[in-house]
Amino acid sequence: MAAKKKRTPNVQNDSWVVIAADSVIDTQKHDSDPAFVRLRNPSTDAASLYMLGGGDVQLYEVKAFEEDFHSWFVGQTVQRDGRLLFVTPMDPLYLILPYLIKSGKEEKFQPVDQVVMDEEFPACSRLLSCTHSLASMHHIAEEKGPGLFMKLSQE
Repeated sequence: MAAKKKRTPNVQNDSWVVIAADSVIDTQKHDSDPAFVRLRNPSTDAASLYMLGGGDVQLYEVKAFEEDFHSWFVGQTVQRDGRLLFVTPMDPLYLILPYLIKSGKEEKFQPVDQVVMDEEFPACSRLLSCTHSLASMHHIAEEKGPGLFMKLSQE
């Protein structure tokens, strides 16, 4: 009589199939690896998945394409999570703007690192490390002095 083969339990696996440009994972320029982070989505006000490139220099949006009953063969294993993740560059100001709008109700200049704070999403402060964040902030905010004091521009 043949013995029934036991199925292996559904173990959480930290492997995904990701489509991204080579520049996303280029760690030669920076001392840290890219990191997946959950940040507040300004459209839905809910958590969404993003990626910060090495050294937090660039922000990327992560979108998942998923259908029922898909798997991937990765090396000698089968990934049961058949999602396909797309990583595309994104302007960090899109995520910073809601924080400026919220603080803009007070109509006073505040340190930008105190404006971009969120207890639910502590990684939001890393958005200020992105190269384009502070350099482009003058497009949406008024600056005062060299100490990065800002308020939302009404223009």
